[in-house]
Amino acid sequence: MQDIGIDLDTFDKEKEIELFKNLKPTGWNIVIRLFIAPERTKSGLFTPGTAEKDKYSKCWGLVVGMSEYAYTDKERYTNPWCKLGDWVIFPRHGGYRQDYKGRTIFILKEDAVDVIINDPKEMLTNE
Repeated sequence: MQDIGIDLDTFDKEKEIELFKNLKPTGWNIVIRLFIAPERTKSGLFTPGTAEKDKYSKCWGLVVGMSEYAYTDKERYTNPWCKLGDWVIFPRHGGYRQDYKGRTIFILKEDAVDVIINDPKEMLTNE
């Protein structure tokens, strides 16, 4: 199945998080909606294979689910490393990919989050 890409110009974070409300991560897991570029550019050009390439090369996305136990170990964490709705970067082999409702998700442990991204559009620019 072809992944439904994310157009950051028209993306609605709350609607996307709502799509994953029935996923209940267990243990200390976090669910990330992997960033996949749309198959068409802003100008309407078709970019075949973009989604499939991104599915295996991108290691950043939107936090759409968190276990109730994530970041609750007070001896290990003074603050959560991320929260629902954050854009994050994580290691390529820090978890595993799965498809859910036509979207690629990445499931990883709480301590696999490396960076919070303030503006995901900056990930796509060369400036």
